[in-house]
Amino acid sequence: MIRCGDRRHPRYFSSSPPGSARENRLISPYQQLSYNGRSARGALVPTITVIRASSNFARHAGRSKNQNMQIAPAAMPSSPATIPMDAIQVEHAAFPTVVLADPIDWAINPYNSPAWLHHFMSLRWIPADFEADLLFQIVKSFYQFHCAKKSRNPYYTHLRGDHAAVIRIEQLLTFRERFSELNNVPAQGICDRIIRAEAVNLQRDAMYRAGHNHGLMTDIMLLTLWNDYPAYRGSIDPVMIAARGQATLDEMFTRDGITREHSISYQEHNYPLAVQFLDLHPDHNAALIKKRKATFAENTKKILSFALRDSGDYLAIGDTLRSPNKNIRASHPEIVANENELATLGSKGYRLYCDTGLFFYKRRKSVDDSFKKNIHFSATCGWNSVNHKQDDELSFCLEIDGELVFDDPGYTVNVVPRDRAIRTASAHSTIEIAESPFCDIRDSARGSRIAAWFETTNGFVVNMAHDRVADHAISREISLYGEYLTIRDKILRTNFRNPLLAFHNFVLHPDIQAEVSGLKVKLYKGNTVVAEIEAVEGNGSWTSENLDYIGIDKYLYLITKKMVFKSSQEFCEFKIEF
Repeated sequence: MIRCGDRRHPRYFSSSPPGSARENRLISPYQQLSYNGRSARGALVPTITVIRASSNFARHAGRSKNQNMQIAPAAMPSSPATIPMDAIQVEHAAFPTVVLADPIDWAINPYNSPAWLHHFMSLRWIPADFEADLLFQIVKSFYQFHCAKKSRNPYYTHLRGDHAAVIRIEQLLTFRERFSELNNVPAQGICDRIIRAEAVNLQRDAMYRAGHNHGLMTDIMLLTLWNDYPAYRGSIDPVMIAARGQATLDEMFTRDGITREHSISYQEHNYPLAVQFLDLHPDHNAALIKKRKATFAENTKKILSFALRDSGDYLAIGDTLRSPNKNIRASHPEIVANENELATLGSKGYRLYCDTGLFFYKRRKSVDDSFKKNIHFSATCGWNSVNHKQDDELSFCLEIDGELVFDDPGYTVNVVPRDRAIRTASAHSTIEIAESPFCDIRDSARGSRIAAWFETTNGFVVNMAHDRVADHAISREISLYGEYLTIRDKILRTNFRNPLLAFHNFVLHPDIQAEVSGLKVKLYKGNTVVAEIEAVEGNGSWTSENLDYIGIDKYLYLITKKMVFKSSQEFCEFKIEF
């Protein structure tokens, strides 16, 4: 039996396998579970094989033999490939193993998960050193299903499959190189046919996400094919690709190189894409490219540093994974702050950052200040694009002496209904209005802004506002005064037909417990009080609810709690002491 591991590209987010055991059961005719160990609790644990990630597109660049590569004749399979029933397994770090049936059904999605389907269709689960005959059978099967029979598979012909197609081309280039070394001309020909079909497909308007990192990845791959594989040039229009890629780059980033995708992880993720595209652009102006890349690097390092906790994780604001991408940071040391730079962050003159709707403040106690505790704070209120937008306007995170007290529920792409719930206003430290939801993120962006911010002797003031709730203008001012915060929430209505009922949410870290006493809530970690929040103005009452929470492991759903202050008043003020 041959296992194909969870193969991850270094530019893409990765995680270690979850620590939780999964139920041993037959899921469908296409999959079965394989167990070879027990967890600490004695539960059976599925076998997971993790194959080291391949290098990026540049791995294929600069190889002179590619310049002379010829399109190979392809053997035309007249029937689906015959593959032993138990020969090939698809493994993913977050899901039990799937055994492929004979013939392979490329439209399966056994877990109804976009993460699993993306993994499967990208072919990244197949290592380059996979048994050659079986590899040829898999490639022929893919060709027969999608190119010869033209079977309807939304993840091949529709926009949702763009990212998988980019990774798949790179995999196919790797497979072709292996077949070339083995002098397997028919296998090379099948790879060529698929790659040319992929290139044509990815140039269709219907397969392109303008202003999105997937669009830029698509253009990088197509320009890489044009530059390094002349045999495919007949299928590629480099002028069109360069033009739309430049437009996407300009839409993705501000002039200073900050992403408009509401995410620290996507700042980190998109930076190498920007560098790759600039280096591949056919109208290459070395001086301008060098200057722009330097600006991107400097400002990327700055925002990543302000978001980085002393523990080494990110404050999970917006669509942000908590763990930094080690592969990207290793490949691009220019965006990684050194120890001296990180130590300086939080000292006088290096405490505050605000751009594209993201606000950070970091303060370190020192002998020169009267502050007793280290503070790390973030807030968000922006709507720059539909890409990775959440309903999180006015939301904030607060870390006190290295302990997260108020937190964000995190980000993942795993179980669709739960992931959607994590993105809603109900899952964030913001204000909800009963019977009046946030408008759709696909609407025209409007009104979400950080209106003012400045540093003070004892802390900061940040003023945020948005118009995403119909007939309501909602604002929040957060001020730090040494060892306490004040939060002033204001709701202005233009429609008074219904009585007002507002929910002021405060999402807690899973390690924090709450004890309500009237208008006050004491927050504990273990037996120690770490903070106290009090409604100092505005009548109402406190309740609590459980929420899904994504920690370091992006495939593991944990539970945390949010405190909710329900009030019928248009103005409420809260004080958080620590």
